[in-house]
Amino acid sequence: MIIEKVMVHGGDVLKFAGDSIFAEWAINEHGLVTIEECTAVAALCAASIAECCRDFPIFGGEKTAGFLNVHCSLGVGDVAAVHIGDDRLRREFLLLGDPIDQISVLEKDVKIREVAASPEAVVLLTKMFNIDTSVCTGVEKVAIIMDQSGRRFKPRLDVQLPMPLPNETAGKDRKEILSMICESLDVSQLKHLLQLISLYVHPVVAKDESVVSNFLKLNSSAQERMQAEAELRDVYTMFIMPLISSELKREDELNQALFQRLNNILLITNRELENYGGHLRQFIVDDKGVVLLATFGLRGATFPNMISCHCLPCTTALHNALQVELGIDCQIGATFGRAYCGVVGGISRHEYAVLGPCVNLSARLMCSSCNPGILVDNSVRLRAKTEFTFNSLQPVKAKGYVNPVPIFEPISAAEKRWGKPIRDFVGRKEQLNYIFRWAKHIAYSKDEKKSKMLYIQAESGFGKSALISQALLEVRKKIFQKKKRVIITRNISNDGDRMIPFR
Repeated sequence: MIIEKVMVHGGDVLKFAGDSIFAEWAINEHGLVTIEECTAVAALCAASIAECCRDFPIFGGEKTAGFLNVHCSLGVGDVAAVHIGDDRLRREFLLLGDPIDQISVLEKDVKIREVAASPEAVVLLTKMFNIDTSVCTGVEKVAIIMDQSGRRFKPRLDVQLPMPLPNETAGKDRKEILSMICESLDVSQLKHLLQLISLYVHPVVAKDESVVSNFLKLNSSAQERMQAEAELRDVYTMFIMPLISSELKREDELNQALFQRLNNILLITNRELENYGGHLRQFIVDDKGVVLLATFGLRGATFPNMISCHCLPCTTALHNALQVELGIDCQIGATFGRAYCGVVGGISRHEYAVLGPCVNLSARLMCSSCNPGILVDNSVRLRAKTEFTFNSLQPVKAKGYVNPVPIFEPISAAEKRWGKPIRDFVGRKEQLNYIFRWAKHIAYSKDEKKSKMLYIQAESGFGKSALISQALLEVRKKIFQKKKRVIITRNISNDGDRMIPFR
């Protein structure tokens, strides 16, 4: 219903993000559509969605089990549409820019059945509508232009508003448009086009020949095909949030550096998932920031001892790779449970997704303020074998859960022996600075054939392991550009423990 409303109003659905949809109204390069008209029609569409799709009943047998609800947020400004990835594993289409940033702010406060507009959008809306200034709140003039009582904006009598906006695909079947494009291509060009398209599609769909053949069957409806491909599976879900800013700058060089960084994040994620047999579900920039979603347990990614031999090793390898190779810290939330795996969306616009309570919990763990780097739920802990142990942390409250949810930090066998770095490490500044200078000298030395070692000796209980763990964390960040490996060994002698942390 929501997608149909967007299409009727001349908009385009760009991204599915969990239970959210990103839609856009773009100015026409020939000047036929202005930014004021785009903003106005987007507001009308949002109000129509809030009116028609709110309090949508969910039926359980003959009784109404509950209701679905909706809210909308409106942002306006310049966006960057970026294609990232490679020609072998996976590509993604990313949207960044002012509207995404504005919506991220609005999403924190807008309530169900409401439509909120950013200050930038309000300025443009006042040129097309009469808006009661009392609906604007705060210094930034954020406006709730619709609530449960109805619309709070009315069209101005002196303004002519085109409805819907001109749309190049309006009135044409998408298959007809695709056929027109493909008629001029030969077989080799068609194969190349299919290969490029498949890079943007979920691996479960792209690698399943039966799915492709089903879509070519004109005698079955699209709804029947979607239902046939849907299933419930036990899935390991991993939400990854690199701790970087996705804000666009005025300088093109800075933006190009950001795009390259996002591309490197995707390449490393693809590499580690391929090494351990996982799937990338999505790469998106939304109200949480830069987020990647990966899974194990779907068709083609199910293994014996999956949690201990594939899922957790991949999670820790990915966390370490982003830190060592790119100097990027990240927060990862991971869960295991039953999820819906199949198509979401409408007939005209849809994609393959993984949905369920365990998926929602994974996102909550990723964003948790007490996330030390990696957090998992109790289902993951129970299925892990001897390769990992877990630190039990204080249970957290999570949306959709009545009781606090137990959470755990996975620790590998090596980390258990050496200990984990502490975020708020205090003291030992002199020793840490010495190690930093020494490691930097090794990393940037032109004579790479000479070996250098640092010995740290102290009585038992003086904190050698804690010092080394903290030093390793900081050294990896400072020398990541040189891509040096940090190898940890340990030598036990009669004179006490001697740590040999670097080589």
